[in-house]
Order: sequence, then C-alpha cells, then structure tokens
Amino acid sequence: RDLGVARQTLHRIFDGSASITPEMAVRLEAFCGVPAMHWLELQSAHDVCDARTSLEQALTKIPKHRLSRLAMKQLGATDER
Repeated sequence: RDLGVARQTLHRIFDGSASITPEMAVRLEAFCGVPAMHWLELQSAHDVCDARTSLEQALTKIPKHRLSRLAMKQLGATDER
C-alpha cells in the first residue's frame, strides 16, 4: 500500500514472474532509500544471466570481432577514462 502498487505486483516481482521497471525502482528508492539505479542494475544483471542461458547454443555460433581499445573507451565500455 505504501508503494502505491497492488500487493500482487510485489508478489510477481518477488517470485520472478515480473521485472523491476524504472517506475518500480523509483518507488522502491522513495520507500527504502536504496537508489533506483541499484534496483535496475540488479534487474539488468538478472536479465543478462537469463539471456546468456537461453542463448547458450546460439552464442557459440556467433563469430567474435573485438573492438579497438579506443572504440571501447569511446563507448564507455572500459574502466579507462
């Protein structure tokens, strides 16, 4: 009730049948002080893990093409700044 969502919505998130949306992440941030980005990072990590599992066989067939360090840096995909 305090979050302004149905109890069933929370149950679906807890049982893994629903994802944490940006809107829910902002509600959780307001409720308990844990930053919304943290909730979304947890959700993204979970989604990526699921995707890797479901695509496991297909991924082995995709050729690897590595980007240069400069391109990776420009994309923000490295720790180098």
